[in-house]
Amino acid sequence: MALELRRDANAAPIVLTAPAPGLQYVGDTMSATFSGSEIKIEEADKHPVLCRKATSL
Repeated sequence: MALELRRDANAAPIVLTAPAPGLQYVGDTMSATFSGSEIKIEEADKHPVLCRKATSL
């Protein structure tokens, strides 16, 4: 499984991968973990970022 994150609309994507659904996504310097309607993004030498989904699709 793969997840692409971008710092802004014009930035190149940062690709994180996970071996199976429900597991942590990992890249060279970043990781992401889903929990319910939240995603926690952690990057070396930076504070973690927590994003929460406010509406359903």
